[in-house]
Amino acid sequence: NERIMYDVIDEIQDEFFCMDNGYSLFCYNISYEVIENGDVVAILVSVPYPNDCMDYYAYTYDFGQDKEISNAELLAMFEWTEEAFIEEACRREKEHFKRQIENMYPDMTEEDINYYIHSAVTETTVDLPMYIGADGMLYVYLPVPSVAGAEWYYGLESF
Repeated sequence: NERIMYDVIDEIQDEFFCMDNGYSLFCYNISYEVIENGDVVAILVSVPYPNDCMDYYAYTYDFGQDKEISNAELLAMFEWTEEAFIEEACRREKEHFKRQIENMYPDMTEEDINYYIHSAVTETTVDLPMYIGADGMLYVYLPVPSVAGAEWYYGLESF
């Protein structure tokens, strides 16, 4: 609970400041979802912003072992090394981007594609929000490149 509060307290304080000063709210809610898989429970926190931007936080706790599960431990549970995970995540981000642009920008060069995916690739670490779903699969919010709006948006992928 303390870690969740630490992660989202800045957004909450900013909104209280806006309300106290009569400004419009930027973040209109913070919500959470609880996903159970045996003794392992994931809490997913989502923070929506205008223009379809969304921040996600994921926390996984193993009640059987009475401890929080780190992302490195989650990856190891699914036999992913940190390096292999990052490589695969970047590959998926690029493939997703290529599918996204194939009809709209068929003449986009590999150099152009690499330009667009650069910001997503630099955000791709083992610290991305990830959790074990109710189906036992590993889910990760990947930064997916975009040609319009933000440089990237989170997209949920199963690994």
